Amino acid sequence: MLLGGRLDKQSIAATGAMAAEAAAGITADLALLTLPGVHPEQGLTGNDPEVAATQRILISRSAETYAMASIEKLGTVAACRIAGVSEVTGIITDAPDSHPVLQRLRDQGATIIAASTAG
Repeated sequence: MLLGGRLDKQSIAATGAMAAEAAAGITADLALLTLPGVHPEQGLTGNDPEVAATQRILISRSAETYAMASIEKLGTVAACRIAGVSEVTGIITDAPDSHPVLQRLRDQGATIIAASTAG
């Protein structure tokens, strides 16, 4: 399913009132979110307030939500708070299990899932 609205070129996401209204009208089994910031204390964060608002709606309307964060996004805080780490089902990352931020995320209630690099 593709949401309508304004296309944000940076995040390649539908944003704005049309996207938020469409997101509020769905019930999803699964939502996968890409995020610029995943921080143990500051939570899941984004750069655009309209994208962040739509992502908050998607989290609330999905049975399961996974945040996808590559290693360079761990410990990073972007401008707009989306949710706490415990508000999503899990965080999928390519970071090694020994990454120092991962244990701090677990301490905040996050489930960490290793991304497979097998191709």
